[in-house]
Parts: sequence; structure tokens; C-alpha cells
Amino acid sequence: MSELHPAVAARLAAMQDQRDDNTTKGAWAELIACAWLMEQGYEVFHKVSPSGWADVIAWRGQELIKADVRMCDPGGRAGGLSDCQYQSGVVPLFVTKEGVCSFSFKELSTMYKVIAERSGMR
Repeated sequence: MSELHPAVAARLAAMQDQRDDNTTKGAWAELIACAWLMEQGYEVFHKVSPSGWADVIAWRGQELIKADVRMCDPGGRAGGLSDCQYQSGVVPLFVTKEGVCSFSFKELSTMYKVIAERSGMR
């Protein structure tokens, strides 16, 4: 898991205040996910259609990823994939409201617990 480039993070943080509905939040999360994947060295293709099984297709070398971007709260629960998505090899890519991305919801939850303990929030 890595952080976004500072320029990308600043621009996307400025957009954060404009997220007032689920569609806008989803679009924001998808853009964050695309930027994060590019930082990881993937070639990224974002869907144009408002519906579909995957939000993002990414590849790096021989690795191909079909991802459904999920805005999530690591302190809560993450939504699952549909049967069609699962059967098609789609994986969830979780994005927090802070713009942190991971393919592992468990990893995000663990990270949040560590941050909370270090900051005395628990």
C-alpha cells in the first residue's frame, strides 16, 4: 500500500468537499483508484459506461486486474461482489474517504487500528 503523489493528493483533496452524493463519491473513488494503480506501475483503463461489472481494467506485465472500486470505511464493513463479478474474475479495490487504496479490506482495517492506537484515539 502506498500514498498518492502529493500533487495528485492535493488536487483530489480539493475535490473532496464536492462529494455530496453516492454517484459523486463513487466517481471520486474511481479516480483515486486509477491514480493509485498508475503509481503502482499499471496501465489503467477506466470504464465510460455508468454501469458494468468492473470499474477499472489494469495490467502490468503479464498481470491483468479487473477491479470494482468500493468506497469503504475500514472501521465498518465492506460490500461484497455480485456472483457475476466473482465468476468473471473481478476483484474489489477499496478506497477510503482519505484516498487510501488497497485490494485488501483487512489490510486497511488493520492500518486504521494501528493509526488509532498510535494517536490515542482508542
